[in-house]
Amino acid sequence: MSAKFLVFISAIILLASCNKDEAVDLSAYDCNIVYADSSALHPKADDFQTFVEEKVSEGFPGMIMLVKDSAGLWAGSGGLADLFNEIVMKKCNISRIASITKSFTATTIYQLQDEGKLKVDDLAAKYLDAELVSKLDNLDACTIRQLIEHTSGIYDYDSDLTYNLDGINHPDQVWSKEKSLSYAYDRQALFQPGTEYSYSNTGYILLGMIVEAIEGKAVQEVMQEKIFIPLLMQQTLFPKDYSHPESMISGYDNRHGDGKLINSGKYAFGYYTDGGMVTGVYDLYLYMKALYADKVLIDAASLQQMVTPNGYESTEPNANIIAGGPVLWQTPYGLAYTNSGGQYGYRSFMIYFPSSETYGVMLFNSSLIEDDELFYNAQKELVQLLFN
Repeated sequence: MSAKFLVFISAIILLASCNKDEAVDLSAYDCNIVYADSSALHPKADDFQTFVEEKVSEGFPGMIMLVKDSAGLWAGSGGLADLFNEIVMKKCNISRIASITKSFTATTIYQLQDEGKLKVDDLAAKYLDAELVSKLDNLDACTIRQLIEHTSGIYDYDSDLTYNLDGINHPDQVWSKEKSLSYAYDRQALFQPGTEYSYSNTGYILLGMIVEAIEGKAVQEVMQEKIFIPLLMQQTLFPKDYSHPESMISGYDNRHGDGKLINSGKYAFGYYTDGGMVTGVYDLYLYMKALYADKVLIDAASLQQMVTPNGYESTEPNANIIAGGPVLWQTPYGLAYTNSGGQYGYRSFMIYFPSSETYGVMLFNSSLIEDDELFYNAQKELVQLLFN
């Protein structure tokens, strides 16, 4: 009996035992899951732990990291999961991953393409409500691929000043996809579709809505069925409100600019396909391995579309080559597939080197503006540590 078949059977059993109308049992995501790893035996174990502790000493409240290379799998943590209550960070803690969520959204779209339910070069408007299409400039003319690759030109609601002020002044409100999109309604597009690159969270909300229109169910449920359960990702969820597992770390920011840290752990803006997921380092490793190395999530042709550069580059200091899901980084040690995320209180980063099947994941619970350089430096230093 093959491993893939066993995973499939496990998924069916789990799905059969779940009633989608029942409230989510958040205790299932607590630090009671023991993953098999060789952390203590890894020859670089001391170096990895020292690196984590250095990042904490430089200013991050806490950090979780995972590395998987030819020598084995290592995972560790440092600092605090909760500053004010002095709760120590554990490697099993989970965190908001912000825009790494977009990788899962893109994968789900490509899965639907593999199932013959759409083509990424279809017009996005084909699957969306006509009234919504009329409210977003360019949505009638852009393709699904252009939404994935941030070349649609559609206004990014997250860049809207009113949106950000509303989030700062009303941190306890729940952000629906419709409310987030409303900040982009009737705003002029930035350019004609396919002619330039501009990062757009709006586009990834629309991708989630396309999934729901095709599948007839919540996109969170679709991802659960197509990705989380088949890969046995036991610590991954989409919160629908401010309730969260005890194992979720608290995030910190100084959004008011007064130098005082705010616990933003319960008040992140998004809960949708542009940045709403919560997960841990091990589940992110499982996801990258299944997508890129084992190639079991999408067909080879779709994977090739996903990782092929589209000719545009971002202004990010490290990974900046835009493709159809990951952002590519040409490092001294080979080409890497990366995704990163940041939202009030949280930062996240994952990287995979196909030439050596080397993985890295880092999660931080701080989004202070002054941490930007620390965050990007940590990415570069991790890459160096992996290969030296």
